[in-house]
Amino acid sequence: MSIKNGKEVNCGNCGKNFYLSKSRLKRVNFCSYECDTQDRRVRLAGHKNPFYRKNHSKETKEKMSRENHHNWKGGRFLDKEGYVFILKPDHPRANQKGYIREHILIMEKIIGRCLWPEEVIHHINGIKSDNRASNLMKFDNNASHTRYHNLIKKESYGGRE
Repeated sequence: MSIKNGKEVNCGNCGKNFYLSKSRLKRVNFCSYECDTQDRRVRLAGHKNPFYRKNHSKETKEKMSRENHHNWKGGRFLDKEGYVFILKPDHPRANQKGYIREHILIMEKIIGRCLWPEEVIHHINGIKSDNRASNLMKFDNNASHTRYHNLIKKESYGGRE
């Protein structure tokens, strides 16, 4: 039995002969998905790097977490919206991973208390990662923050709407 433009090959895992079409010769080394998966598990189980294993032990997870991780940047990162986050797991406004936006921490330091949930911090120059005290403005609620933005918009258009 032969397949047009194909070839008989041996499975890389079980050694069984099977036929492959010409287009699949360079990509397929196994007779079935099960053989491919079994071979991959065997290869990765003995791998030196623990990051290749899917089921990590508790000790390995601790070794790879936060300060011990190879990509640790001191508990500070910039999110896709442009805000700087700081690791403060004990803060009441921290997210599930223990991070809080830096401008909130700075404003709390300035006013000497925790911010209320309805209070909003505004970046004067519009750069969300510029968290200097002189660039931050606190509003009591989102409505007053929106009014401020509308006032700025009105002034920038010269009083015309």
